[in-house]
Amino acid sequence: MIRIAKPGAPVIIEQVSYPFCKAKFDWGGVNQKFWTDYAIEQYGWDVDRNSMEFEDDRLFRKRYHVFMRKNGGGYNATKEAQPLAAAQHVVTVPPEEDKDGNSDGGGGR
Repeated sequence: MIRIAKPGAPVIIEQVSYPFCKAKFDWGGVNQKFWTDYAIEQYGWDVDRNSMEFEDDRLFRKRYHVFMRKNGGGYNATKEAQPLAAAQHVVTVPPEEDKDGNSDGGGGR
């Protein structure tokens, strides 16, 4: 998912199980340190380490969700959006006129 995500896009992995040794009733997964300490270096994931957040699952015991943001795209580690002035451009659409030249005021019909 990280490889195909656009720069700045959020990547969310849900229902991650803990390792089998910690949750023998489940299929086995990875602990949270895998994402922060191992995955970025070992697999070369282009994600912002400071954007990673974890949340315990509320339906299943011993599972959690991971949020991370792919690097680039106008977001930084503090998750602040770019100022509006940094947007590429703003397009304004003139109001439509009917056959008599009356404007609809731009609000549609």
